[in-house]
Amino acid sequence: MTIDLNDLFYILQRNSNHSESKTIIKIRRIKHLIYLSTSLLVLFLLIPLLICMRLFVKPIVTPKVFVHSLSRDQILRNGNTDQLFQFLKEGRFQYSLNKKDYLVAFKGNLKSDRNGIRVTKSFALFIFFRCFNRKEIINFLCAYFRTVIATVESKSVSALKSANLVNVLFEYSIWRLIRFDDESFFITTQSSMSNLPTIFYIDKIKINRHMIWYSTNSKPIYRKNEKLYKIPYAEELDRFVDLHLVWDSTEVEFLRDNQIEGTQVLGSMVFQEKIIHSKSHERFVTTIFDVTPHIDLQGFYSEANTIRSFKLLLECISRCQDQFGDSVLFRIKPKRAYYRTHSKLYIEKIKIAAAQGKIILLNSNSNLYGVISESDLAIAVPFTSPAVIAKEMGTPSVYLAVELDEWEIPKESNGVPVIFTLNDLEKYIQKMIKEKLSSINN
Repeated sequence: MTIDLNDLFYILQRNSNHSESKTIIKIRRIKHLIYLSTSLLVLFLLIPLLICMRLFVKPIVTPKVFVHSLSRDQILRNGNTDQLFQFLKEGRFQYSLNKKDYLVAFKGNLKSDRNGIRVTKSFALFIFFRCFNRKEIINFLCAYFRTVIATVESKSVSALKSANLVNVLFEYSIWRLIRFDDESFFITTQSSMSNLPTIFYIDKIKINRHMIWYSTNSKPIYRKNEKLYKIPYAEELDRFVDLHLVWDSTEVEFLRDNQIEGTQVLGSMVFQEKIIHSKSHERFVTTIFDVTPHIDLQGFYSEANTIRSFKLLLECISRCQDQFGDSVLFRIKPKRAYYRTHSKLYIEKIKIAAAQGKIILLNSNSNLYGVISESDLAIAVPFTSPAVIAKEMGTPSVYLAVELDEWEIPKESNGVPVIFTLNDLEKYIQKMIKEKLSSINN
């Protein structure tokens, strides 16, 4: 294995802390030398044992599809990895139809399902312990040793400043030894846009590098007259990602505005089964898809903006309930489960409204497609995904940006209109309620 120091040092530079003092760098260098020496010693002691084990335990076939940067909610909505597999094997994707071809990296405590997709905390460790045969184990030791020596001899400043040098060198050596083919894929999401997986930066590895954009709210919202910036690391996303899988033409345009090419439109992608329920024949159901603000979050999704929007929405809900009574139902679905970093004040207002019968508070894990299919109207925060899913499913949807005049918000996005005033919101909802109730009575 030839060592491409340009690739390697680019990766190390991305993991560097450029603001460290010379003293800290010297200390880190000593730590790195200790860690590297220790890692080599451990490998020299461990590898004979692994080679002996291979006499009794055969290695498994190296996976073809690696899935990275998914959250626990995205992987385990139904308690196992089946739903993730069902999503990835849909005909619109190019991925394998065999569960055993998949390996998912997940940081939490999750054991692999015997009959499902394999799960690991580290791709590199999984491949090293489970997939390499005796010859590959020896080749890895030689490759890792050469990589360590080349890095130390180079006296690279990037290497000295890198926060996780050993991990990078270990991963680099693993990936360079594997023979990939046209059916090999490494899938990540926009959650990793600021720090792509190591394998993305290694040019000579022939694997399909895909990024799934699993939501539509990566588009930044600026204050009026505020300078518009590119999304972070746009140049890297264009250079190192072979294909960006996005929802619709609006997302393609957004990426191209940031000089990111290589896109494919595939519709909504939220790693959930497309469950369809019947709509009510008696009531008009409005579902609000909210984004719970974090305590110290600034910008458009701040606590102050979110609470103000919810108060105004409650005014509209109260007037609709006064006028139409039990013929209307308002529900709210949180994007995620409530955590301690979320605004306690906002959550309290949500729970009070639910206790007063103003709204029904849904479980955050409720299936998006199922919730939307039951709804006559979907209301969402700009520019979150449920509104786009509703449009895709033929359910009317709107973005709500009432009394947020200081923000630069277009009149529509992804084909979904934006409502800017409380009066317009009331007129819109009341018109739709009257139309449905009229059709019920007739």
